[in-house]
Formats: sequence, C-alpha cells, structure tokens
Amino acid sequence: MRAVQEKEFDCVGGTTTIKVDVRILAATNRKLKQSVMEGGFREDLFFRLNVINIVIPPLRERREDIVPEDIEIATAKAVFLFILWE
Repeated sequence: MRAVQEKEFDCVGGTTTIKVDVRILAATNRKLKQSVMEGGFREDLFFRLNVINIVIPPLRERREDIVPEDIEIATAKAVFLFILWE
C-alpha cells in the first residue's frame, strides 16, 4: 500500500528506501463497493484502486465479440491440456 501511496517502500531486512513509480490494473467480477460496505474488502485499498472504473459487460452479453477463430484456439488448447492431463 505504501508503494502505491507514497511511491516508495523498504525491503524486509533492508536499510534503504526504494523509490518506485507504480501503476495497478485490477479486474474483478465482484461488486467491490458493496463488499467494502459489508466488510469483505478493505476500504483504503478500494479508494486507491477505484481511480478509473471501466465496466465491461460479460461475454455472454456480447456474443458478437466472440469470433470463430477464438473458439477454435480455445478448443485446441483444451484438447491439448486434456491429453497432457491423461
């Protein structure tokens, strides 16, 4: 948290402070604001992560975004992983 807020941190056991420029890109399928109110997510972390909020509907609501080539690639990967698993 300190690295995000103050742009510096100390290594465990270290003696010097390291300056950093940090960007965080986070994604979730949960309603974090509701989780904060219920005590399931830290309010200070939510405040720092919620700078720009982009809401993207799930693919099940955007069928036109799924192209046949993607399905072929996903199927081929699944078959390959299944073969490795056996």
